[in-house]
Amino acid sequence: EKPFGRDLLSATALSQLLSVSLAEPEIYRVDHYLCKPGTLQIRPFMQANHAALAGLDINRIEVAMLETEDCAGRTSFYEETGVVRDVFQNHLTELLWLAVEDRDGTALHKAAFLASLQLDPTAPLFGQYEGYVSHVRADGGSDEPDTATFAAVSL
Repeated sequence: EKPFGRDLLSATALSQLLSVSLAEPEIYRVDHYLCKPGTLQIRPFMQANHAALAGLDINRIEVAMLETEDCAGRTSFYEETGVVRDVFQNHLTELLWLAVEDRDGTALHKAAFLASLQLDPTAPLFGQYEGYVSHVRADGGSDEPDTATFAAVSL
């Protein structure tokens, strides 16, 4: 389950631990978010509309995850991960990849695409939903949590 380690070093250590019992082709690192019904519709939509999209000069793709539930009862997890590690670096990045992978009719190499992304350093916006502090306190956490529950970036 995500996040897979706390950083590159711990993720590498987890991979090495798995390789003691399993060969690399036997290990599947899959983001569970890719199995959500809406997510499963992205590739068929892009393929069905390939001809219409192929000639367009697309200069913006917006990926949004609008939660309808709060973190009450699970703030200890959220205090450890926050919105960036919980959804940005995995779920939303995967959704962005799904939106661009077949856009020009060729299969872009995922690692190269991800490496090409540039974060606009003036654009990150972080926030916290109203009521988060009281949810953290009710769950026995800090009196002054500063964990972001909202984030927006431009790449």
